[in-house]
Amino acid sequence: MNNYIINEKSKEVMIKNNVPEKLHKIVIGIIICITTDIDRKYDKAKSIVESESVNLSDLDITTAQNTALSILYS
Repeated sequence: MNNYIINEKSKEVMIKNNVPEKLHKIVIGIIICITTDIDRKYDKAKSIVESESVNLSDLDITTAQNTALSILYS
């Protein structure tokens, strides 16, 4: 899923919340996984999260999860 393109609104939200650029895709993927009720969107977001997490440390993944939850519940 490396061809996933982040739209401008999503980029603005990531920048506003001080999300490091390397975590943008995984944070957005986590948010989609939590909020969507459409199986196709969930499956695509899950595959993005899985593919992005391969190259990240445990600390980065934890940061991405916490950031996604912070954005959702702010």
